Amino acid sequence: MIKKLLKGILRRARFSKPILEKISKLECSISSWWVSNAHRRLFLIQYLIPPTPRAPKYFDHRIDLYYHWLASRNPLWVERGVFNSLALRWEGRY
Repeated sequence: MIKKLLKGILRRARFSKPILEKISKLECSISSWWVSNAHRRLFLIQYLIPPTPRAPKYFDHRIDLYYHWLASRNPLWVERGVFNSLALRWEGRY
């Protein structure tokens, strides 16, 4: 019964796919812009407003992922294995 209902919904949704796809692409581009600017602001707040960390214990590499990488196209932080640290909890605590 549920399979039949889903097939009917998908058959009708086929006609609206181009519209839904355009809406989803717009949503993705807005969210990419938003997250990039949010991480840029976070970086500026953390490192330009005193007191600035001399040697931070933990650098949030999501700033690299969402802001620095897009701005500089410099992949060194990925090559050093830093990207693996994104799987760890905050400050490496278990």
